Amino acid sequence: MECSAMRVLGIDIGTTSLKCMVTEQEHENIRIVKGITQPYEMNCPGVQSVSHILSTFFHALKFIAEEVSSITHICVCGQMHGIVWWCSTVLSHAAKTLFANECDGKWPWSDLITWEDTRCSNEFLRECNSHFECQNDKISKLASGYGIASFAHILRFQSDFLLTHRYDTCGTIMDLITSLLCGHNSPNLTFIDTINATAWGGFDVKEMRWNEKFLNALDIPLYVLPKIKKYGDVVGTSVAAFGVPKDAKVLVGMGDHPCAVAAAAYSLKREIVANVTTINIGTSAQIAFIISESQIENVRNQISELFEMRPFFNNCFMGVAASLSGYVLYPFSVKMLTGNRGNVLAWFLAQVSAWNDTLNNERNTFSMRELIAFGMEKRYTTLTCSPTVFGERSNFCLHGSFTNIRADNFNIGDMMAALCCGLVDHLIHMIPPTLRQLALSQSVIGTGNALLRNELLQFYLEERIGEYFQKIDETVNERFDAVFGATLIAMFVSPVPKKCQ
Repeated sequence: MECSAMRVLGIDIGTTSLKCMVTEQEHENIRIVKGITQPYEMNCPGVQSVSHILSTFFHALKFIAEEVSSITHICVCGQMHGIVWWCSTVLSHAAKTLFANECDGKWPWSDLITWEDTRCSNEFLRECNSHFECQNDKISKLASGYGIASFAHILRFQSDFLLTHRYDTCGTIMDLITSLLCGHNSPNLTFIDTINATAWGGFDVKEMRWNEKFLNALDIPLYVLPKIKKYGDVVGTSVAAFGVPKDAKVLVGMGDHPCAVAAAAYSLKREIVANVTTINIGTSAQIAFIISESQIENVRNQISELFEMRPFFNNCFMGVAASLSGYVLYPFSVKMLTGNRGNVLAWFLAQVSAWNDTLNNERNTFSMRELIAFGMEKRYTTLTCSPTVFGERSNFCLHGSFTNIRADNFNIGDMMAALCCGLVDHLIHMIPPTLRQLALSQSVIGTGNALLRNELLQFYLEERIGEYFQKIDETVNERFDAVFGATLIAMFVSPVPKKCQ
C-alpha cells in the first residue's frame, strides 16, 4: 500500500485526556515525530466543559508548535456518542479569543453531553425507540448518552433551548474542532462522519442518511444536524490560527474506537483491514471485530441491545460489544464516582480506601497496584462477580453483585480477582454466541492503558482466549492509540485502502 509523502497531525479528544501526535511517512514506515498527552480535570459526570477541552487542545498545540508548523493534513478523532451545540457564525472568533487567553464570559457553545450521561430514563428511551419502523433502523437505535437521545431529552424539557442560546448547529466534539480549524461559519458546513452518526442513533445505516421520519417524531430539527460525510472525506482546509498552518487538509472527525481498531489492524499486516479482534479496556471496555460487506447480511439478525453493528472503513462493518464497565487511571473519591459510569475498578479502589478510612486505619488510601497484587494472590477464587455497578447502555438501572460467598473467599484479594474476572466474562458474553467463535478464533489484540497495566485482566483474558490473545508491548502502545490510527486514516484512506475481501 502506498501513500504520498505527508505530515499528519492527529488529535484524540478523549473522555479523560487529550492527545496530539504528528506522524510522517518514512520509506514504507510511519514515523511518530512527536506527541503529547494532556489529562483533563474531571468535571461533572456525563458533562464536560467545552471551553476546558479547547484550552487543553490549544496548550497541546503550543507544546508541539514546531512540528505542527509543517503539517499537510489534520485528522481529529475522539469520544463517541456525545453531543455539543454551538453558534456557527461566531465560533471562530470566540475560539481565537479563548486561544489568546482572553475571558469572554459567555461562549457560543454548550457543554459537551458525553456518552456517560444518564439523563435519559429507560422509559424515555423506550418511548423514543418506539418510533422505529424497520429492522434496519435497529442498527442505530437510541441509548442513554447517545447524541440524538440527549438532543430529544433537551428539547422535551427545554423546548426553547436552541432559540435561547442561539445555537444553529451541533455535532460531536470532533466536529466542533474541525469546524473551528477550517474557520467554518455556517451550519451547512458542519459535518459528521457515518460512523459517528451511527453512534448518535437515528441514522439509517443502509441509506447512509438521517432517518427523517424518526427524527421528526422526536421534534428534532433536521437543519441543526450536521451534514453526513464518509470517513476520510476532507471537509475543508485549515485557516492560519491556533498555531496551525494555513491550507492543511482537514478530514471529517472520526470516533476514537474505530481509529484504535484501525491502528491495531495495521500493526499486524500493514493494512487497515485485517482479520483481527481488539479488546480495549480503558474508561469503558469494548470488544470489536471487522465484518466484510459480504458477511453483513448473514449476521445482521445478531444485533441486540448489547451488540451493535457499525459502519467501518473500506465498506466493511464492525461488530462491537461495548460495556460501560472499564476503569480509568486517575484518582477518584467514592463521592466523585457516584452517578458516574464506566469506572468500576476505580470505584472499587475508592470504596476500599473509604472502608479503610472508616475503620480509622492510619493509611487513608490504597493504590491500584496494591489491589492488583492482592487479586493475583487470589486469582483462582471461587467468588464470582457481576461488575455492572454502573449499569449498561441497554439498562443503566442494572446492578452488580458478588455471589458464591464463602467464609474463606470474601476478602479484598478475592473481591478484586472476582471483579476483574467478571469484567472479562461480561465483555465476552456480550457477543452473540453464534459470533463468539468468529471473534475469538483469530488474532485478539489487547489494548488500553487499563488492560496493559493490570495483570489480573490479562490473566483472565489469556485463560479465556488462549493462544490467540496478544498483549501489546507497552513500549509501543502509542502505535495502538486512536490518535495514531487517525493519522493512518489520513495517509491511507485518502489514497483508497485495500478493500475487504
